[in-house]
Amino acid sequence: IYTTSQSSAASDVYKRQLTELTAAGGRFRLVPGKDPRDRHGRLLAHVYDPSGRSVAEELLRLGLAYQNPFPPNLRHLDCYRRAEDAAREHSRGLWAAPALDAEQIPGGEQGFRRIEGRVASVARRGNALQIQLRGPLALRVRDQDIHHFPKRLLDALPGARIEVRGWLYRWRGHPRLRLRHPAALRVLKAD
Repeated sequence: IYTTSQSSAASDVYKRQLTELTAAGGRFRLVPGKDPRDRHGRLLAHVYDPSGRSVAEELLRLGLAYQNPFPPNLRHLDCYRRAEDAAREHSRGLWAAPALDAEQIPGGEQGFRRIEGRVASVARRGNALQIQLRGPLALRVRDQDIHHFPKRLLDALPGARIEVRGWLYRWRGHPRLRLRHPAALRVLKAD
């Protein structure tokens, strides 16, 4: 999961809720992911409170985090998706704010973002499938990740309105976002 500190209000709520989750004391259990560390050496693990409840699931249910699928660490993906969907449905926490509009991404905008936009094109570019949204944002699905994406999903993308989440970065001054798993992409209902 990814917890954000984009707004101090959300950050304060997150800190208060995390304090409540850990206030009872006791031993928390860490279960490392299939890849136990990311490329920066940080531990990637599922955290369980003393009663066995998933801390990630609770934060997602409360809308205090986004699901951030990172293959091969996909344990509990369906559970996390259901928790996040409940928060989305009730506009809890992070879901109370609208997604960033892909056509209006401010210059220099970077970091973890939830973005909505309409797909203008889908084409191969080098070692990736590039999903160009209307506006400057291009989504990249690298060859090493493409096997996670069903063909029917990719075929449905041209012209579709979608929501994505992930790390927004700049490449040659243009915004890019890498998609590693289809759980980071949602096709929205027709306007």
